[in-house]
Amino acid sequence: MKKIISVVLVAIMLFALVGCNGRETQEKLAELEAKLQEQSSKIDDLEQEKDSLLGQITQLQGEVERLEEEKSALEDELEETLDNFEPVIGSFCNLQKAYDNGFLRVVDLQEIASYTYDKSPKMCDWLEMSIKETRLQELLESYPEATIDQIEIIAYIGEYNGCYVVIKEDDYTFYPDQINNATCEIGGVIFREHFSYRLEVFVID
Repeated sequence: MKKIISVVLVAIMLFALVGCNGRETQEKLAELEAKLQEQSSKIDDLEQEKDSLLGQITQLQGEVERLEEEKSALEDELEETLDNFEPVIGSFCNLQKAYDNGFLRVVDLQEIASYTYDKSPKMCDWLEMSIKETRLQELLESYPEATIDQIEIIAYIGEYNGCYVVIKEDDYTFYPDQINNATCEIGGVIFREHFSYRLEVFVID
């Protein structure tokens, strides 16, 4: 009898244990399922946000392309308009004088100092002819035989506050060939000396 009672008690204990473990398992599964649903909801929200951002990026890229096309069209229109103008006579000065006279700012000097020949902007025909005509007038004072064909613009650095920075050559002006590492300072900006003395600022009077 005692043996039977012991077996029954063990059975009751095992049943109670299994029942307890079953409830814990169900609670654990319910907790994990809730966390999974929460993570899935977050993922869905992030996917929607990503799609929205991708749509905005696509829209912005389209806007950038449209503005670039408009800019290119305006530049072509400006160039065409300028090319219909008669060349004008201006004057030349070096960087130091241009800075002293307020034609160039420090930020302009910094950009000029970082110039590389492979990034030269496009020069319109009107500006090119104005620069050459101005130089020709200077040459004719000492060299009556000078012609515009003897003048060449080697590099166009860019336009700054209505002034134009260039490197030009002609058959009557000679520069030393040697290239050294000497530097000079203009407005607190360091220039390679052999580069800076070739630069000229064209100012339309």
